[in-house]
Amino acid sequence: MKADQAKEEIRYIKEMIDRTRATTADSGIYLILWGVLTILAITTMYILVHFERFEWIWLNWILFMVVGAIFTIIHKTKNQHKQRVKTYAYIAVEHLWIACGIGFILLGFVFPLARLYSFGVIPVAMAVIAGIGVFVSGGIYAWSLLKWCGILWWAGGIGLLFVHANYRGILMIPLLILGYLVPGIIFNIKYRKNGKNNDS
Repeated sequence: MKADQAKEEIRYIKEMIDRTRATTADSGIYLILWGVLTILAITTMYILVHFERFEWIWLNWILFMVVGAIFTIIHKTKNQHKQRVKTYAYIAVEHLWIACGIGFILLGFVFPLARLYSFGVIPVAMAVIAGIGVFVSGGIYAWSLLKWCGILWWAGGIGLLFVHANYRGILMIPLLILGYLVPGIIFNIKYRKNGKNNDS
């Protein structure tokens, strides 16, 4: 009897995860969005450094992050009206990325401006937080690719320690492509297709 109950509970958990995957394919959009915005912010930062417009660097980052935050809030608000039931997995991933977002702000902006550490530490700290967000999302969605992307972020963070601080930012771009854009695109295409198959 207990074995049957355990099987039923496992089946229910898998069903909830599958439903979350199908109904939150837009999670891929957020990986793509934040990946693209961060790549643009890094590129613009290096252009500003080249032209010695250092006073614009923080404004550059704030501008791109505000654009991302506004898009995320609007998109999530629209989706909440469409989504009838929020699964536990959906809520867990949502809270995970809110926590990571706060971590990005504190470690990437607040603490460096408070001179707790040098600006060269920022890319390493960002890689660690991104790894946590992607890896744990992979665990919740039971998707190995995201877990491997999380490990890639951590390995990249360690690798950045051996690079001069001036070049750490630009080396975040390949990490963003492999750790955000690629899984985001695959996630979005795969589960949008599954969602359409479920609707038909």
